[in-house]
Amino acid sequence: MRILHFNPFDDKTSVGQSISTYISMLQDNVGNDVDMEIVTSLKDLKKSIYNHSPELLHLYGAWNWKNGMASLLATKKNIRYVYTPYGQLDPWVIHQHYIKHKLPRIILYQKKIVQRAYAVIASGNIEKEKLQELNWNTHLEVLFNPCITSSITHEEFYKKLKTIYQKVLN
Repeated sequence: MRILHFNPFDDKTSVGQSISTYISMLQDNVGNDVDMEIVTSLKDLKKSIYNHSPELLHLYGAWNWKNGMASLLATKKNIRYVYTPYGQLDPWVIHQHYIKHKLPRIILYQKKIVQRAYAVIASGNIEKEKLQELNWNTHLEVLFNPCITSSITHEEFYKKLKTIYQKVLN
């Protein structure tokens, strides 16, 4: 399984650091049957798609236009992708600065990212409920983040994530 992870956020932001920690945890638990690569720029994403032909792309976070471009590129290259909004589609996040910031991004790219994803991985039940309410994608999974909760071990997390990947690839 060749998985390409795309984190479009700068590590200087709390979201970027959190996603980097999350992906590093994945790297520590990946098995020999998975070839995992991580990129943080669109230029590197294009290069990796061309050089390594990933079977699956995993996008992280919301409200970032780079994810919109990455989803378009994946669609154009017939690469399936999964999307983890990383808690950024929780109801209270969506409603913050809704008219000025969120609504334009929903119209331009955010809704399309969710719609095109083969699976959307919510970080909790509240985010999943909001995604169900929005009805942008019916392929929803909940996977708690072991970096922020003790309700799941790193090993259990990775096993469940690998199952999601396998479902998407099948």
